[in-house]
Amino acid sequence: MHEYFAGCDTHKEKHFFSIIDCKGEVQESFEIANSPKGWNEALIKIQKYPKILCGIENSANYAKKFSKFLLEKGLKLKEVNPVFTGKKRKAHTCSSKTDLIDSIIIAKITRDEQDYLPDIQINQESEELKAITRQREELVKEQTRIKNRLHSKLTQFDPQYKENYGSFRNKGTISKLEADFKKSTDILEKLLFQDIKLLKNIIKEIEILEKMLLEKEQKNVLIQNLDTIKGIDTVSACKMVGIIGDISRFKTPDKLASYAGISPVEKSSGKSSKKFRNCKGNRQLNAVFYTMALTQIRCFEIAKAYYVSKLNEGKTKKQALHCLMRRLVKIIWMMYKHNQPYNFTKKIMPEKQVLQAA
Repeated sequence: MHEYFAGCDTHKEKHFFSIIDCKGEVQESFEIANSPKGWNEALIKIQKYPKILCGIENSANYAKKFSKFLLEKGLKLKEVNPVFTGKKRKAHTCSSKTDLIDSIIIAKITRDEQDYLPDIQINQESEELKAITRQREELVKEQTRIKNRLHSKLTQFDPQYKENYGSFRNKGTISKLEADFKKSTDILEKLLFQDIKLLKNIIKEIEILEKMLLEKEQKNVLIQNLDTIKGIDTVSACKMVGIIGDISRFKTPDKLASYAGISPVEKSSGKSSKKFRNCKGNRQLNAVFYTMALTQIRCFEIAKAYYVSKLNEGKTKKQALHCLMRRLVKIIWMMYKHNQPYNFTKKIMPEKQVLQAA
């Protein structure tokens, strides 16, 4: 049982701490520099309070190294979503926003929601996977922008350029374009040639990152297991492992679904009770489950049957899709928990169990 709670509002150069007791009374507030010297100062002050639980709002990952430092010193940390801080602040009559107010709010959220907030843990493998997949996503976005720009420029030169060169997905197309525009003296064609070179380099960088993910998969049994379920490829599996990290953070599939923003939000008053789509949670993890559900509806008969059964119950397409996503969360959680590949045999299962398993 915790007696004190600390809230940390993180920034690029400084962090602001507030420590409260069980009643919510502020015991101490202080500011530290985001440096090893400042971290030691914070540790000395925090350790004065017995049985303390720290909540950290890790905006823009400014407190990543600081969190690792505190964990290595034996402190238990909870991750506080900035959305919760904003909602709590708006609930007050005072609309002021200061580091002191935010740190107190974070401490109170840590006190009130300690059973639901995810633990902050050291997981080097998870951090590496997140970094690789994040960089790949940024390069893919840049690749799309360059392709769109090239399409616009080539259309001006030749509206039917696709008949002569083909699609940008083909490496031969890029090589042919590079050869044709390499020796041009026209300024517009030179700019086009620069975009072609940029696209070629980005494609190479993406291939390097994908090779790194393949190497990670060969060494990680969990990624190999996730790759056995339809709708997940190596990139999606690595992204999922990177975001979820240690499954012990989520004691039940419901908590994982809540973290991913998949479980519905209930709003009831008296006899009225309604459930709404959850727009919070980790949107990147939500996107992985969303893409996986769409793929399963298209390629997996059992998932499609479950989706159709929900439509027949009167649910909308979005609601039926979220029901399937919720089922997939349970399957993924079980695969994580038992570290086993996906194994489904349709022949030996009754139809009712088949739909439930999907």
